[in-house]
Amino acid sequence: MPEEIPERLRDALERRDAAALERLLSSAVRLVLDTGDDEGRTIQRRRQVIPFLLSHASTHRSLRITVETVNGMPGIVLRAKRGTALGVLVLSVRRRAVTDIWMVAAPDKLTRWSGDDASEEKETRGRS
Repeated sequence: MPEEIPERLRDALERRDAAALERLLSSAVRLVLDTGDDEGRTIQRRRQVIPFLLSHASTHRSLRITVETVNGMPGIVLRAKRGTALGVLVLSVRRRAVTDIWMVAAPDKLTRWSGDDASEEKETRGRS
């Protein structure tokens, strides 16, 4: 995978830049969403994937988007301000275009991706 693809995707998500996403994603891109429940689904085609990604990136005002190694490959981690992981994306790239995105958003599968601040955030919420 070209190393700059995850960075360019991160930048496009941070800027909420639909045109940049369109240039990065294959027209037949497929996003598989693992929510750990019946809400999980597969989203096909660039015209459906782009609004989904932008909506997810816009859900949290203080979202931090980082490029990290995921299963030995460059991936993207979406975190809330205090470090709680909200999603992990693994990419498949062919001919310099993202063809597949596997997005894990199941809370129980994201616990190892949450930083130390995340456990502090949970404790604070529990005391309120």
